[in-house]
Amino acid sequence: MISAQSLATRGVAFTALPALSTIYILAFDFWDLRAGLGLMRSATMALGYAIAFWAMVAGFLFYFTRLGFLARMVFGIAAALLGLLLLLAWPGFYISDSFAQVWAGVIRPIDSGLGSFTPIVTHALIQHLPTMAAVPAAQIAFFRLALGTAVQLYLDRGEGRLPIGILLAWVALSAPILFTVLLVSRDTWMAIVSMFVAIESVRFIADPDWRDGRVAARLLALCVVAWWLRVDGALMGLLALAMLLRRWQRRATQGRATQGRAVRGGFVRCAFLPAVGLLAGGTLLTAVLVPGKLSPRHRGQRVSTV
Repeated sequence: MISAQSLATRGVAFTALPALSTIYILAFDFWDLRAGLGLMRSATMALGYAIAFWAMVAGFLFYFTRLGFLARMVFGIAAALLGLLLLLAWPGFYISDSFAQVWAGVIRPIDSGLGSFTPIVTHALIQHLPTMAAVPAAQIAFFRLALGTAVQLYLDRGEGRLPIGILLAWVALSAPILFTVLLVSRDTWMAIVSMFVAIESVRFIADPDWRDGRVAARLLALCVVAWWLRVDGALMGLLALAMLLRRWQRRATQGRATQGRAVRGGFVRCAFLPAVGLLAGGTLLTAVLVPGKLSPRHRGQRVSTV
């Protein structure tokens, strides 16, 4: 149970840090937000980018602090390898969609043809670190984190080091994987989030204490992030809900049916409240602070896709 003091500290930090970031973004204005939008509209967008940035930092630290010694070693070795590749391919691999998501984040409303959150993630990074390499550097950091988390999962399950060696060799020798990590694209972010979804799915299936709802909460929250990045990420959410229902059904058939409404209610609150909170926060972000709209060209593409 989180203490009231800890909650208060986190609340103050998550209020103060975005405020300071907003001042920093507006003061330096590396990407000319004020030039095209004016002070008030650029201030709301800067606040949106600041909130997104510190939310990403919080998510990163949440998983990083749960890595053991060996997993952190893998994290560090991957940093050296992928950092060298980034230097060789500086500032990463940019395609037309990559430049489009940079441009989309400096107009209001933003062009959400690549998804509302793709420009938000991009500008959350480059507004704080004013270089085009900031996005691939962040992709590398989260990919290393996913890799370290996968190693920690193997260790927690007692799988031995052979599967870990196979995984790391596969990553190190796979040109498509290494290229994709350096490619500035929402598909790269989607692939990284998919790694975390797969890890939490395995944990949920194997977790004997799954009824406390913590693993389910992480899984559903990640599915919300996947849906933000791509509409078809909603399929991950449907899969997660199917796994939750399957666990309850299996528990009932094994003679361990409900221990009362309190058990069900506690699980539902713990598992679903973080995802609902993320959905509400994302809606506020894209509706008020960083609103978006589809251009006629992208609207036609969406209709054709459907």
